[in-house]
Amino acid sequence: MIQHLIPILLLPVAVFSFGSPDQFVFEISFICRYNEKYHYKIKFIEWDWWLFNGDDVITETRDGDGTPGIFNLTLVGMLNGDEITSEGYDVRMRLKHSCTEDQKDVDVYMYIKPHCEIGKGRCHFKISRDITDIKGEITNYANLVYE
Repeated sequence: MIQHLIPILLLPVAVFSFGSPDQFVFEISFICRYNEKYHYKIKFIEWDWWLFNGDDVITETRDGDGTPGIFNLTLVGMLNGDEITSEGYDVRMRLKHSCTEDQKDVDVYMYIKPHCEIGKGRCHFKISRDITDIKGEITNYANLVYE
């Protein structure tokens, strides 16, 4: 009889040993001031400062075409914690786009602020950015809501 109770008694230990992953939603509005469709490739990562730990992928890469003016898209993802000394998820956007005068792809590495606090709930970022001719490293301040 007690043999059958052991798995039931160990269930709470298993549930509390593995925390649920932190979830992310990225609502993005890109503005392109050229009158042509443009190509984009976007992915969100979490930057890790530990030397032996690479960046953590939050979302899969989205590859597509944007339209002139305002173009909206949504990406979702998750992470399962961060370094023990972390003060929050340091989210970055890797973007390649052709919203340029010559319609050639350029790379953008975007620092997304503020940081998302670990364990506070789903991190819902609303990001709006004019990407016309931008390239290189930039900082973007997003509207962050915890759900």
